[in-house]
Amino acid sequence: MTRYIQRDGAALAYQIVGEGPHPIAWFFEDMMHPDLMWTDPHFHYNFERCARFARSLFFQRRGFGLSDPVEHVPTLEEQADDVVAVLDDAEVDRATLVGAASTCGPLPW
Repeated sequence: MTRYIQRDGAALAYQIVGEGPHPIAWFFEDMMHPDLMWTDPHFHYNFERCARFARSLFFQRRGFGLSDPVEHVPTLEEQADDVVAVLDDAEVDRATLVGAASTCGPLPW
């Protein structure tokens, strides 16, 4: 199920899958659309498998995928704040953070 939170006047989309005790926040690259990834059998299998042991949060940066378009490229600080906002909205205090390529930068903030 896709959820939305407001970030600076635009909706930021994220999905939650699984109920396991170990939250994992997956910050996807711009070409990794959360809904379309479910149609790929390899991604689907990995998501389902991960959901058995972890509560997984899937999201992209503002302006991509299911989120509203934005007028500027978010700074690293804004992206880091978005990660925290998604975790807060999902009521996750601590999580393993997973980024790919350009999404790795905001994660250690």
